[in-house]
Amino acid sequence: MSEGSADSVIIHIHCQLDGLPSTPSTPIIWRVDSHLRNDKSNNVYDPEILAIGPYHHGISRLQNMEQLKYSYLKQFLKRKNEQSVERYVTAMAAMEKRARKCYADPLDLDGNAFVTMMTISHKSNERDEWDNINSISGLREAGIKVRKAKRNESLMDIKFINGVLRIPELIIYDETESQFMNLIAYEQLLPGGKQRYVSDYTFFMHCLINTSKDVKLLRSRGIIENCLGDDDEVRQMFNRLGRNILTSSGFCYSQVFCCVNRHCQRRSKKWNAKLRRNYFNSPWSIISFLAAFTLLVLTFTQTTYTVLTYYTRKG
Repeated sequence: MSEGSADSVIIHIHCQLDGLPSTPSTPIIWRVDSHLRNDKSNNVYDPEILAIGPYHHGISRLQNMEQLKYSYLKQFLKRKNEQSVERYVTAMAAMEKRARKCYADPLDLDGNAFVTMMTISHKSNERDEWDNINSISGLREAGIKVRKAKRNESLMDIKFINGVLRIPELIIYDETESQFMNLIAYEQLLPGGKQRYVSDYTFFMHCLINTSKDVKLLRSRGIIENCLGDDDEVRQMFNRLGRNILTSSGFCYSQVFCCVNRHCQRRSKKWNAKLRRNYFNSPWSIISFLAAFTLLVLTFTQTTYTVLTYYTRKG
C-alpha cells in the first residue's frame, strides 16, 4: 500500500469515528438477525397489516394502510378541536435525534421523512378501554349463561343482561368464510371514524371460539347452525378470520366485553370468599384441610405402591 493510499484510509476511518457519539448510546430496538429467520418463522417478525417504525416503513404491501394513519390523525385533530399539526410536528422534530438513537441500525430516512413517520404514527386512534373475553367454555365455568337471541334481532345485536349472553343465530355454509373475508377486506380500508361492523362481529366470535368444544356448545344453544358438518372446521374458520384484523376505534362490543369481564371477576371473588368462609375461617379449619389433603396424598401413594408391587411380583 502506498503512502497516499494509507493517508486516504486514515482519513476515511477518522471520518467514521467522528460521526460516532463520544458516549455510545444503548439502542433498544434491533432488527431480527438473519440467522433467526427461516421459511417457517419469517412472518412472525414482520408486520402483516400496518408498518409502525422505520424498519418496515418502505414495504410495498403495507403502503395501503399508510393512508389510514393520516385518516386517524385527522380524526384525532378533530376531537382535539385543532386545525393544524404544527404543535405535534414541532414536538416530534425535537425528539428526532433521541428517537434515532433508540435504533441499533442506521436509518435511511431523512429528517423530514422520519418526523412525518413519527407524527402520523404517534396517535394507528384512541380506543375504548376493554379486554378480551374468555371462550364460551370459560364463560360457562364462570357461571355465565348463553342463550339464543330472538329471531327478529339482527345478527350482530349481541347483548349481556343479568348474567345471560344473548347471541343471534348464525348459519354457516360453505360460502360463509369467503363472504366474511370480502366484507372484512372492505372494512379494513374504511376511514378511522367508520364502524367496522363485520370485523367487530368476527373478532367477537373469534374470542368465543377456542376449541371445537366451544362450537359444539354454541350449536347446542341454537346459536350456530353448522352446515359444514365438522365443528373443528368452524373453529378453524373463525381462527383464520379473526387473526390480524382491525376492529372499530369504538368497538361495537366494548360494553359487552367490559360487563362480561366484570361479572366474571365478581363471581371469582364470591367463590374465593365462600371458600375462605366455609373452609379457611379459622386456624383449625386450615389444619383440618391440610390433614385431609395429606391423608388423601398418602392414600393415593399407598394404592399406587400396592398396585406396582402386585404387577412386579406377577412379572
